[in-house]
Amino acid sequence: MSIQIQKHFEAPELLRCFFCCVKVKNSVLIHGGLKRGRTKEPPLDTLVLCDPVNRKVQPLTQGPALSHHAGCMLTEDIFLLVGGWTGKVRSNKIHAYSIEKRQWIETQEDPRSRAPTGLSGHTVTKINQNLCCILGREGGLKIQRKFGDIFLLHLELVDNVYRYWWEEAPVKTKSRSGHTAVLMPSLKYNNDMFGLFVFGGRDDETVHKCGQWPASEVEYEMENNEDLFDNIGQLCRILQT
Repeated sequence: MSIQIQKHFEAPELLRCFFCCVKVKNSVLIHGGLKRGRTKEPPLDTLVLCDPVNRKVQPLTQGPALSHHAGCMLTEDIFLLVGGWTGKVRSNKIHAYSIEKRQWIETQEDPRSRAPTGLSGHTVTKINQNLCCILGREGGLKIQRKFGDIFLLHLELVDNVYRYWWEEAPVKTKSRSGHTAVLMPSLKYNNDMFGLFVFGGRDDETVHKCGQWPASEVEYEMENNEDLFDNIGQLCRILQT
């Protein structure tokens, strides 16, 4: 196995930080962010598709100007954005983009919704195409809560409009931002349950489990790991010689 760092390719559209990035088949979808770390300039509003294998970057469209936001692929077609910094306030809005139609889809918040004040540096984890779990520090322009909130975002596509409502989970977690949340099968329950494991984002070495769902309710994309297992096997054989 050979590990090395080399310059692969460059593109001006990739000059950004604090953006939202998701994997789409063999490409990467990138939205928003800032041109540099410390700047008073407003966030970027561009959405680009990066194909690192073929070394191509394709600008798709403009959209909401955001940084420090998060998102996920809700379906194979729908890219979901949640929260973020607008340059003036922390947002609690959601945005949906159809890759197939190459257009933003209208969203509408339900009256029953109990939305967070604002979110930035949070995580968005897809449970299924109608439910996402959002975890992170909630706050407005100047004040942020000292504990971490867990929100459930319910979504429903009706007449090409995404209707959504927020529900605050009955439990709290430690305050954090810039963390990682991973939805994984729980070996304790023979993979019949999926747990949301969270780490980082605060001065803490602990991995926290912040919720679990039955496997029947989870839409989970299993990657083909045959090459990974082959490489691990080769590495083990090398270490044994």
